[in-house]
Amino acid sequence: MNRRTSGSMPRRRFLECVGFGTLGLGAASLGASGAQQALQAAPRGQTPRYPGRVVEVAGADVLADGEVRGDVVDRMLERGLLELTGAATLADAWRLFVAPDDVVGLKVNTLSGPYCSTHRELVEAIVRGLTLAGVPTSQVLVWDRFESHLRRTRYAIRQRPGDIRCYATDSPGVGSDLDVYYEADVLDWIPEHLRKDPARGFAAVYPNSHFSAIFTRHLTKQINLPVLKDHNITGVTLGLKNLAFGICGNTERFHPTPINGDPMIAEVCAHPMVQAKNVLTIADCITVIYEGGPLVDPKHLLHHRSLLVGTDLVAMDSIGLDILEKVRDEKGLPSLWKTNSPPKYISSAARLGLGIDALESIDHRKLVVPAP
Repeated sequence: MNRRTSGSMPRRRFLECVGFGTLGLGAASLGASGAQQALQAAPRGQTPRYPGRVVEVAGADVLADGEVRGDVVDRMLERGLLELTGAATLADAWRLFVAPDDVVGLKVNTLSGPYCSTHRELVEAIVRGLTLAGVPTSQVLVWDRFESHLRRTRYAIRQRPGDIRCYATDSPGVGSDLDVYYEADVLDWIPEHLRKDPARGFAAVYPNSHFSAIFTRHLTKQINLPVLKDHNITGVTLGLKNLAFGICGNTERFHPTPINGDPMIAEVCAHPMVQAKNVLTIADCITVIYEGGPLVDPKHLLHHRSLLVGTDLVAMDSIGLDILEKVRDEKGLPSLWKTNSPPKYISSAARLGLGIDALESIDHRKLVVPAP
């Protein structure tokens, strides 16, 4: 595969893992040869895509005394996957996305700490599902960009083989893949009068965003596990941003206005490797941030008590944005489109053919898991 891909614009190319021990699903070590296999393996077959389909599953009793109920998350996830795929059983649904010899990465989002990060109960439910498809726990890897974010959300770092592994791009011996990167010179997007303002720091920046070696070398399939938050740079963060800026480093240069991550988020997600390896997105919307994100002010947390399940990242982000817009309207806050951080990258992703962004064209299926 050509590891540089071209864009249309100039000079741009392309666990204390708490609870895991209770699974009781030990498996053989992956070992060094397995890691090499993961580097070489290409995704097999045609992973199903469900354009425009987003399944929202609510669980009214998923929170009890501030704690997430794992049994309810299990039922929410099962309902969502069966509705998305039309499969007869949960095992059949998982087999559509993964095979027993896959090394499956679970890309969590732990930036906001314990208040609003990918819940471990969701990760545990997914691991149980993967084992139904024949994937041993030794071939499951929970990861994020930074060890510090994982640790403060009570994911324990575990790199040694033998069971579920959990580590970050900045973990010892990991790092970035110098052969796979997204290249963008931000001067292409900065108005002339701002280019001449040295205080903004645009004059000399390294133009490459290298992919995490975890994504390029350590796994063969990935499940994207974002959380729903408003964002003071990109307007909203969900599936597209967790994928694009989770995979890449050196993204800070894409933050300032008028860039706001657009079109960089969309273009990274359009990379052939990203399209091939990221097979499913399960968005954790049990708690969401509707103002001040991605930092957490507890008064701006909302218990939404739902999961979003799908393969169309654009449709999922559009639904997530709609959820936040309705909440913000109820709270007397302005539309995110009227802030200094409009979520314009979602439309860019739609224009690149990555999914459907028009709400009226999205097959938004709402389910409720009743209390037992």
